[in-house]
Amino acid sequence: MMLEDYFKEQKAGKAKNIRIKLEPGTKIQGTVIAIDKKSVFLDINSKSEGIINCEELTDKKGDLIVNVGDKVDAYFVSDKGGEIILTVKMSGKFVAGHLEDAYRSRIPVDGKVIEERKGGYLIKVSGKDAFCPYSQIDLFLKEPASYIGNSYSFIITEMNKFNTVLSRRKLLEKEKVKRIEYLRETLNEGDLITGTVISMKDFGVFVDLNGCEGFIPISELAWGRIENPSELLKADDRIKVAVKRLDWENNKITLSYRSAQTSWDEIADRYPIGKLLSGKVTRLTNFGAFVELEKGIEGLIHISRIDPGRKINHPRESLTVGDVVSIVIESIDKETQKISLARDFSGENSFSDQSKSVGQTEWKDFKRGKPESSQFGTSLADVFKELDFKS
Repeated sequence: MMLEDYFKEQKAGKAKNIRIKLEPGTKIQGTVIAIDKKSVFLDINSKSEGIINCEELTDKKGDLIVNVGDKVDAYFVSDKGGEIILTVKMSGKFVAGHLEDAYRSRIPVDGKVIEERKGGYLIKVSGKDAFCPYSQIDLFLKEPASYIGNSYSFIITEMNKFNTVLSRRKLLEKEKVKRIEYLRETLNEGDLITGTVISMKDFGVFVDLNGCEGFIPISELAWGRIENPSELLKADDRIKVAVKRLDWENNKITLSYRSAQTSWDEIADRYPIGKLLSGKVTRLTNFGAFVELEKGIEGLIHISRIDPGRKINHPRESLTVGDVVSIVIESIDKETQKISLARDFSGENSFSDQSKSVGQTEWKDFKRGKPESSQFGTSLADVFKELDFKS
């Protein structure tokens, strides 16, 4: 509908003319009824249409993001000269004349982080100086310098002739509540979701799920053992994770990084029984040696398979942590998520980084020599049952 057509209908009494009480900061929803070069006009069931500057409803390229008939949420700013002025958020030149309205009405304002100051940041809001404390810049504080140069929306929490204090956190907290409500309705255990690494601790990784926090225990980072999450991830990484457990009563979301990266079906396909490859010894125990096949995936060489030609009492008699050894895949148990390995001496001296498959005859000969149990009377299967180890 063209603007002049709407006003003709209004004069003819066909448009709605129901008055509603509006106060600065009142949040309302209207329907776009007309657009011109400078303004978007909304039907808000009032004596006049609401007016929003087009600049507030454009994307980064400057293209308008609304059409006639769309619903738009906005804040009431003023009723001057019969015009109802609305804003999505205060930005650009419009802010300068309405900062006090924004403060009183808790309307968001746009500001740019200029530099760090004692206890927080200097923010420029339409050319005016304001201050945002460190604690109010984000829900999960990142490296302080990472915010400099960025523009955000803020709420004015304090305003006088000396200071204007801002908070971005209060806006984010409102968004977080909405995000949690949305996830409650849509998220299920087992779903894959994308998030951003917030911080890393010895015991796991905290992930921002677009305004809501999730946690990856260190045991869910990799299929093999890692000493520290920093071996795999770093702050601000965008990662795909699987939802492990949902506890909405306590608003806790437990995630798994390893499950979203590689399934055990994929691991079994990559490491078929009989495949010959090399790996680095990562740990020695009294029952065997753990070998890293790739980052985050380990297998176990049982003590009976480390040096079949002689009896050893501990793997350290034949191996050292850090050794690169030739190995053969003996079995993979997808249910218990464990890989059994055996040492291969035939390629120990000439083995390259590239893996190869053992020939069918060669592998049959190899299997014939595999004992049903070790010289200590314990099979690999028994060891895995006794241990709560996940490779």
